[in-house]
Amino acid sequence: AGLPPEWGLYASVMPILFYVIWGTSTQIAVGPVAPTSIMVASAVELIAQGVGYADEETDEAYAEKYETIAMSLSFVCGIMLIIFGLIRAGFITVFLSDPVMIGFIM
Repeated sequence: AGLPPEWGLYASVMPILFYVIWGTSTQIAVGPVAPTSIMVASAVELIAQGVGYADEETDEAYAEKYETIAMSLSFVCGIMLIIFGLIRAGFITVFLSDPVMIGFIM
């Protein structure tokens, strides 16, 4: 996602610890994966270009702004997931076809 490798290590440990406490399924893969990293990188880059940070590509300030945008995106996604969990929005997966769900899980 354009972030330092240490961030990936932190992102791979913390979800597992949280899922051990609050998880409900015994068979699930939790952690950073390539498609998620690609989506985060493209979204953060798009936001950085939209607010004019892409012009400072070699500057240290750009890296700091990039990390700030990535953390903000992660925080907002986490809040949305908590809200969806509280309103029991898991029923939405009933509308997804079986091949889509199997392809995503495998």
